[in-house]
Amino acid sequence: YDSPESLCARAVPYLREGLDRGEAVIAVVSTGVEQVLRSALGDDAGQVRWQAGDVSYGRLGVMFEGFRRFLAEQRATGVPLRLLTQNDALGTEERMAAYLRFEAMANEVYRPYGYRWACLYDTRAHSAQTLRQVGQVHPRLLEPRGGEIRNDDYLEPSAYLARSGPPPPPPAAVQLDLPVTDPDQLAMV
Repeated sequence: YDSPESLCARAVPYLREGLDRGEAVIAVVSTGVEQVLRSALGDDAGQVRWQAGDVSYGRLGVMFEGFRRFLAEQRATGVPLRLLTQNDALGTEERMAAYLRFEAMANEVYRPYGYRWACLYDTRAHSAQTLRQVGQVHPRLLEPRGGEIRNDDYLEPSAYLARSGPPPPPPAAVQLDLPVTDPDQLAMV
């Protein structure tokens, strides 16, 4: 989307369709996007859950595992679900590249749960290169009026990851440095 109007044209019909189908509709979006969508949804905004448990975009690995765990819990309880999410646009190009590698993998990891999921990207906040990569990791796109169309630019996760090359070297300073000497330690990580 490139304006509040184009955001609403795509996201509001998508959210309302979920509400009409009796799905639990969850939106994990910025405060600004939440305000725009709440206003456009009117009374229906109270039926939307504006967070998914304790999922946060602060740390990528934790965020993706948090979503996986959340989806597994919902599936185990039989909850019909629809998600609308927005990544944090404040990161660097390197963080965005790492995020998109995770998002490519998420297509495989989250697919078994069978939930509808739409990701929001404000085209004004990203470079042309990033937006091209965004297109490569999303098999379907929301068009105005909320309909979904096939994305011809989509790459299967293995193809996307092969084209994106190896991840960059780790930064000099990290939040946690834990030597792993045994595969059993990976569960702890």
